[in-house]
Amino acid sequence: MSQVNTPVKVDLIGANQRLRDTLAMIFDGPMKGICEFSDGFSASAVIVDLDGVGAHAQWEEYRNKNPGRPSIVLSVKAIEVPNAHAVLVKPIKVNEFRAAVEHVANDVSRGQAEKKPKTGAKIVPADTTPITVSVARVTEVQTASIRSDEPSTQTMPVLAQDLEDSITKPLEQPSTPRRDFKEVCGDAEDIDCENPEQVSSILMSLDNRLLGVVLKAISESDRQQVPVTISLKQKQLFVLYPGQQLSSLKIKDDLLQCLCAYTFSADSFELKLEPDLLLDMDDPSTVTKEGMLWKIAVWTYCGKLPQDTRLQERVYLRHWPNLTRLLELPDAMRISALLADQPMLLVRAAEALGIPQRHVFTYYSAAYTIGLMGGASRNSDYLLEPPDTPPEHTNRKLLGRMMRHLRKLLS
Repeated sequence: MSQVNTPVKVDLIGANQRLRDTLAMIFDGPMKGICEFSDGFSASAVIVDLDGVGAHAQWEEYRNKNPGRPSIVLSVKAIEVPNAHAVLVKPIKVNEFRAAVEHVANDVSRGQAEKKPKTGAKIVPADTTPITVSVARVTEVQTASIRSDEPSTQTMPVLAQDLEDSITKPLEQPSTPRRDFKEVCGDAEDIDCENPEQVSSILMSLDNRLLGVVLKAISESDRQQVPVTISLKQKQLFVLYPGQQLSSLKIKDDLLQCLCAYTFSADSFELKLEPDLLLDMDDPSTVTKEGMLWKIAVWTYCGKLPQDTRLQERVYLRHWPNLTRLLELPDAMRISALLADQPMLLVRAAEALGIPQRHVFTYYSAAYTIGLMGGASRNSDYLLEPPDTPPEHTNRKLLGRMMRHLRKLLS
């Protein structure tokens, strides 16, 4: 590959600050003099991160505005992108990235050379004279007077003006109140993650909470392979079956929501093993265990987070929850798409989607309770592939013996 004489100016689409900083470090290091960042007006090529938030829509809009601009696409998946010069799969190998940029730079240089006008060529500007369209307009309509003693020069409303107003003036749409989801997300303001007191205020322990009791009962039922009932003041609340995705909820949702908001003494609930109980599929109180845990978690945390949550660690969604069968949460679809696509800090997810932190916190707490959240430890979490380890020197043992011999001579 021939050496690039002048660095190619590239635009960056769909990338977060972390990727931008990483590429800036590469451009100042192993690719110095080959590539540099620029804005959309002076750039002659573009690098697209298709894993970014809203990157696909940004890329479509950018491509429509700049159809002939060379592009390098970055993605965690090997996909086909029409008209792209290269598609690099994360983690990115620096050598492959350098080769792709040099290829683009050479194409840009050839394209600029072909576009240079020949000497003596005369460029005639197109006629840009605007075309004026005249529309006749009724200014006054004479009508006969209603009363004989009135003059006959009164005017009626100008019909042309009324027609124009009906077209240009927007129709007044009835305003629909936006649901605030306070009953599931609370109304707490966003916090500063660098402030320990604010972070501590949103972390919740399940001690003496109904959710903690339910999770303990599920664990005990699975361990002993026996159904377990949960009662409060001799009133049965739940029946939990081992190894089943179904359970029995014996109370209405409004009462359940109230119980989730309270704290109880350690001996308030009674857990009892019921080996003779059998699951009745026709029982109207039968619900999915996942749906039950989801709404109990939502009503318990209500915009807060589990006690062991670390806001400085990125998280991702293992797989999509069945949102159509779960308690509705604000922005649940958008949060699912974002966290399933790439690991991210919870507060960064709220910033990326432009929503309150409490919406993301509520979603995380519910998904965490049913086991859908994970820490960022996948290969796709790394932007660059580490360099290969150099092979061990073949004369390593010989050199070692020589050094030991020299030390003996000097001692």
